[in-house]
Amino acid sequence: MSSLCLVLFLLFEPAAATLVISPNRAQFFRYEQITLSCDESEGSVMRSTVSQTSQPCEGGFGDQTKTSCILKNVYPSDSGVYWCESKWVMSNKVNITVTAGNVILESSARPVTEGSEVTLKCSYRKRYESESTSEFEAVFFKNDAFVGKATGELTRNAQEGFYKCEHPTEGESPKSWLSVTDPPNLEKVVKTPPPPSAAAAAAPPPMSLTMLMCIILVFILYTAIIIVSVCAYQRWTRVKAERIYEHLTMQM
Repeated sequence: MSSLCLVLFLLFEPAAATLVISPNRAQFFRYEQITLSCDESEGSVMRSTVSQTSQPCEGGFGDQTKTSCILKNVYPSDSGVYWCESKWVMSNKVNITVTAGNVILESSARPVTEGSEVTLKCSYRKRYESESTSEFEAVFFKNDAFVGKATGELTRNAQEGFYKCEHPTEGESPKSWLSVTDPPNLEKVVKTPPPPSAAAAAAPPPMSLTMLMCIILVFILYTAIIIVSVCAYQRWTRVKAERIYEHLTMQM
């Protein structure tokens, strides 16, 4: 029964899909290349843009390989929401912005843990050039409020919000949303729970949904086996009776 429960758990608890972006940032210059993949082997990369919704990579907006979806020479029209989708699960959705401007903010496209350090970088690229630079003093903003100045990278505690950066002479980058997730509750893992009271110890533990499903399915399986066995026995006795009758008839 435990083996059957394990199989049922694996069947009814699919792993959450995750969209992987390379390079891991939410903003891109025009004509750059983006590689998207799903950590679920059966997942498909999807997107919604201003012009099209729920568009698949394969046969749609990118070059589909065995494991990845590749967008070459991206354009502002490739800006939109991207995610992974399979028959059972859907990943988190990520906003990707492709700008025709000269300044972008390089920040994590994937959610970061609250309280952890996040790196922000402001990049500038001249028109028609392929290489960008961050060797200038940039100003960084969160929700349009000043958060700091830095040459190269700015490291700070992760806080959810809209971020952007500004070049001294070339203007601002687009805004990007930095998503923050709750940190793992280590206290629940490390702290030993207090001993239960006598009344709580005497009470039977509540039955989980998975265990209930196991019991129901095992009952259905056993019932089906009994029904099939009864039908087979009835058929065998009927055939045996017919053979006895034929034998007696031939003797008469």
